[in-house]
Amino acid sequence: MANDTDNEYINEACQTLFELSADEKKRLEYEAREKAIRDYNAGMNYARKQGIAEGKAQGIAEGKAQGIAEGKAQGIAEGKAQGIAEGKAQGITEGKAQGKEDYIRQLIHTWSLQHRPVSEMAELLNIPEDRVLQIQAEDGAY
Repeated sequence: MANDTDNEYINEACQTLFELSADEKKRLEYEAREKAIRDYNAGMNYARKQGIAEGKAQGIAEGKAQGIAEGKAQGIAEGKAQGIAEGKAQGITEGKAQGKEDYIRQLIHTWSLQHRPVSEMAELLNIPEDRVLQIQAEDGAY
């Protein structure tokens, strides 16, 4: 059975839905924010998976090289484990950074085509306005 707190949250959600439905501009802004959040999360998830895959490949290669250099006494398995751990960490970090950069560039491109103000893009992406302008200049479409 629902308690008063559940009803309060449901009523609040319904009120928000009614307000957003009544104001087309607010609804579109809300949908754009929600899409941006979903896109960002998907981009980060993709970057993480790419980083892990690249990290594993790099880690295995580094692990083999290090394991052979240290000799069979220390064991190829230890070299692989260390190489995988270091490569995975580095790959994840680099993959996330590249994924975030690619995602920011994609959003700026899309929003620029929609004629969104630079200040709004910078605020939504939490980056300086001059970085938005730099990316637009590099993109060359504006």
